[in-house]
Amino acid sequence: MLFDLANAPRVTAVLDWEFAHLGQPVEDLAWAEWILRTHHPGHIDSLEELLAQSGVSVSWTDRHAAMVRRCHDLLRLSSTAGSSAGEVLWRERLIATEAWRSE
Repeated sequence: MLFDLANAPRVTAVLDWEFAHLGQPVEDLAWAEWILRTHHPGHIDSLEELLAQSGVSVSWTDRHAAMVRRCHDLLRLSSTAGSSAGEVLWRERLIATEAWRSE
């Protein structure tokens, strides 16, 4: 948690490090794209700008593969945690993500 102590102490931000790890730039870019495609499809026209401003040049094939791997990871995590609702959700999301064919 980040706090503002200047006036009355208050929480200004919560940082979530749950999935932090050393990885490859494609992982972050692919996940940002996945979030855009999944949760904000009305703003898909922003994808080109996201990719251009990332400073990372990664093919659709590599980004898509990273998205699919992440969905598999979250499906496995749900299964390990015994979350049947999580398993259903991530299985559906995995199937949808695997079906994406191009930018």
